[in-house]
Amino acid sequence: MFSKKAFPKVMPFWISLFVVIVMCCGMSLVNAGGIHFPGILRDILIGTVVAYLGSTLLPVNKWSEQFAGLFHAKHGTVAHMLLSNVIPTIVMGVLMTLLFTYLAIGFAPYYLAACLRSLPLGLGIGYIAGLLATPVALKLTAMMCSQN
Repeated sequence: MFSKKAFPKVMPFWISLFVVIVMCCGMSLVNAGGIHFPGILRDILIGTVVAYLGSTLLPVNKWSEQFAGLFHAKHGTVAHMLLSNVIPTIVMGVLMTLLFTYLAIGFAPYYLAACLRSLPLGLGIGYIAGLLATPVALKLTAMMCSQN
């Protein structure tokens, strides 16, 4: 397994993977009327890599903690969990919506319009998926990063 120092690198992987799977499937169902194999697997792979890189290169966790701090939300409370998920949802939701729209239609003349149309759904799915993925990712990461 991994050392405890690897925790900040492993946790974003699991969250990225879970959120991307839910977003890919949800957006595919709504926009394409179904989940189409094997294309969805390609989208999940590309989306996970982009989401992981985005979440490790951008200080999203710092921003989310600062945002929750603006409302004086204490760690471990439901309010903190709900508030700290807002910033990652906005950043990654926009990024993933741009990416998945590109993967679906390319840079067509109506690309921006399609992104704007899909953005509210992408943010909604991303927010719920992030809330659900965080506790699962936390447990998996804790199990994987237990070596001293």
